[in-house]
Amino acid sequence: MSIIFDPITLNQVRADADAHNVDVSRCKIKALAEGGYTVAFDAPIVDVSRYLPECPTQHHARSAAEAEGLMLTGLTKIQRAERQAIRAGCVGRDAMRINREPITSAELEQHKRHLAELALQRKIAAELKEAVELREREVERAEAADLSQRYPGTVTKARKQKSAPAPVLPTVQTKPTTPRSIV
Repeated sequence: MSIIFDPITLNQVRADADAHNVDVSRCKIKALAEGGYTVAFDAPIVDVSRYLPECPTQHHARSAAEAEGLMLTGLTKIQRAERQAIRAGCVGRDAMRINREPITSAELEQHKRHLAELALQRKIAAELKEAVELREREVERAEAADLSQRYPGTVTKARKQKSAPAPVLPTVQTKPTTPRSIV
C-alpha cells in the first residue's frame, strides 16, 4: 500500500515533520536517469528495532512530490523511534515532548553510557556464574577426595552419563493389507 502525496497530504506531512523538528540532512534524494527518484535514509543513531521494526532504508519514488513525502514520513518515523529509544523510562516528559524534541548530545551520551553499563553488568554476571560453577566443581572434588581418604576403596569414579533413550513411538493400528495380484 503506497501513499499518494497530493498537495493536501504533502502539506500535512510537511506540518508533521515540522512539528517533530525533523532533521532532513539525514536523508538523500537522488534523481534517477530513467526517471524517478531514490530516497536513501542514513542509519539510525541508536537501535530502533524495538520501536520501529521495519526501519526504512531506501525507497523509490516516481515523482518529486512522492520523494519528498517518503523522505519526510520516513525521517519522522526514524527520528521519533530514536527519541523513544533514548528517552524510554524518562520521568517528567510526556509523549509529545519525547517524540518532538530533538535529541541533545548529552542525552545521546547518557544513553551510550547506559548501554555500556548494561553490557558490563551482563559480562560481570556471566563471569560470576562461571566462577560459582568452578567453585562448585572444586568443592565437589575436595569432598570426593575427603570421602575417598576416609573410606579407601569405596569411592569410585563417576560413570559417564548415559544418553537419553530413544523415544518410544506409540503403536498405531493399521489396516491389514493383502498382497495385490500381479496382472
